[in-house]
Amino acid sequence: MSKIEFINENTIERVESISENIRSERSKLLSFYCYGCKCVHSGFEIKDIVFIGEEMYMCKKSFEEIMRNR
Repeated sequence: MSKIEFINENTIERVESISENIRSERSKLLSFYCYGCKCVHSGFEIKDIVFIGEEMYMCKKSFEEIMRNR
């Protein structure tokens, strides 16, 4: 087991884990307000989101529908 000791005498110890890293799966999901659907999508996969601007997001389904109707 590795550990990190700080100047202020705090210590952090690394814990070995056999199971998969849960955070890596959770990091693939995002909750956001969809400007196309006008609602909040919760736990959406990042690959299924279209980033329109810095703070504007749409689900791919909504974005494709808008593009089809242009």
